[in-house]
Amino acid sequence: MQNFKLGFTVLGKYIICLLMCFFVTFSFIALFSMISLEMIGYDAAIFENEEAEAPIEEYKHYYSDGEDTKKAEAEAKKYIVVTREFANEFSGTPYVACHIIAQTVSLLLFVATLSSSLTKQGRADLNAVTCGRMKEDKLRGFKVGLFPAGLSFASWVCLILAKFAGFKAGLPIYSFTNYHFFGYQKLIFGSTATVDAISVGALFLALLPTVVTLAVCTVAYLLAYKDISLYEKAVYKK
Repeated sequence: MQNFKLGFTVLGKYIICLLMCFFVTFSFIALFSMISLEMIGYDAAIFENEEAEAPIEEYKHYYSDGEDTKKAEAEAKKYIVVTREFANEFSGTPYVACHIIAQTVSLLLFVATLSSSLTKQGRADLNAVTCGRMKEDKLRGFKVGLFPAGLSFASWVCLILAKFAGFKAGLPIYSFTNYHFFGYQKLIFGSTATVDAISVGALFLALLPTVVTLAVCTVAYLLAYKDISLYEKAVYKK
């Protein structure tokens, strides 16, 4: 019963962490987009008058092409020209840097959030076992980790169903349930991924978030149970 209670607590933190990772990733994408993207043209629609519902003509104009003579001609005929600017594609070094930084921050946030309860429990269990109040169970972190890892695995099953059984919501479900691996998803699926474009090899690689989730829970508990602090070892010297 205690494992179930702790498991649902860790599962709740897992879900909260997904939301935090979503905002982290979105913030970095917005920041890098503002820095790197520039307006390169506009979509134009020519209307006969202000009351017209359908345009006479639609076209794209790139600033690199020089003056938009078509727009000038339409306005000379008293037509209404509506324009909407568009930017260049978010790609290249800014795109890669954005996803690397966002992925790193998301993983650190994920590990810290998910391991906090297990670290606390591991230390409490160490004291309880030492005092003879409970039996040792070094697999407790693994058992508790089955709750968030199970959710991740279920989303992977949805991805499989999307690939081979036409389950349209499978890819979005997987993407959000493993949002702490958003950059990794872009790497294995591609930036414009569709279910049909995902290879069988990528499907196997898509299991990594489940494995990492289970590993984080298992290791966090064991380190705390053995009274090992990676932070202290990294920061303090004898």
